[in-house]
Amino acid sequence: MKHLYKVAVLMGGPSSEHEVSLKTGNKIISALQRDKYEVAPITIRKDRMWVFPDGEVVVEERGMQKLKSDNVDIVFIAMHGEYGEDGTIQKLLEDAEIAFTGSNAKASALGMDKVRAGEIFEAGGLLIPKTVVLTRSEIGGIAHDLRYPIVVKPVDGGSSVGITICNNNEEFLNGIGEAFRVSDTIMLQEFIKGREFTCGVIEDKEGKPFALPPTEIVPKKGLFFDYKSKYEIGGSEEVTPPRISLDYIKRIQEIAFRAHMLIHAEGISRTDIILTQNKEEQLYVLEINTIPGMTETSLLPQEAKVAGIEFCELLDRIIESGMRRKARVSFSS
Repeated sequence: MKHLYKVAVLMGGPSSEHEVSLKTGNKIISALQRDKYEVAPITIRKDRMWVFPDGEVVVEERGMQKLKSDNVDIVFIAMHGEYGEDGTIQKLLEDAEIAFTGSNAKASALGMDKVRAGEIFEAGGLLIPKTVVLTRSEIGGIAHDLRYPIVVKPVDGGSSVGITICNNNEEFLNGIGEAFRVSDTIMLQEFIKGREFTCGVIEDKEGKPFALPPTEIVPKKGLFFDYKSKYEIGGSEEVTPPRISLDYIKRIQEIAFRAHMLIHAEGISRTDIILTQNKEEQLYVLEINTIPGMTETSLLPQEAKVAGIEFCELLDRIIESGMRRKARVSFSS
């Protein structure tokens, strides 16, 4: 009888992206091939209680124990934002010696922290927008030399939650309040006017990372690729590959690949990039996502399809990457 890998799909979580994570998780669950995998959907509620397929609701520690006792081969992490994407769940799984998809705990934490990731990108020769970091304790004495428009965003948020483009002092103060509702630390960035692109990186069958065809994003419902543009059907026009020269396509792919490698991401990532509309035509890195969305409107699956990789095969590759890492770690120990 053919061995089926037991895959636990973790979705939900306590972050503001809980609902998006459920969509990602359910899309993955429906696409995993049942002739290869035994699938166990596990929902993590906003209060961090774990709900197993048999209906048992347990605390985190007991949840980890059940993953071990149920002989789960690998955990497919389908959570975005806090807890699921910031290295928290990854560290728990590493300590329990359970295989999981995506980047390890350290790379996940770096990818989630936009300031630290930006510093690494800049040190690695990539362009990033001019940035000022602000904490709650500093809100009374805000000082910066950025000119309007200014982008205000949480340091560790995702799905564009809490991001505001501010054109005056009133919008700026409102934007700060919105960002602080998501995170205790926020960042102010110069607004880079230009064309927005995103580019995924996955691994080939031998485990070597490569960049997918990039996508140009043209939001229809806002000034930028905000939450509605990302998750509402028709919220944006997405062109894969983009209508730009092959040279620019290659440059975008090179930047996404370098960003992936600079934070030591594994398995999958997606990097957002802006091409300026001035005469310099420079490419700036906005951020990297180590757990990109996998819903019906998600970008990376669209890019993979253009590269000839159907969604089922994409999931296979992500799982295989996690299994390879587990084998490497087990061998080295």
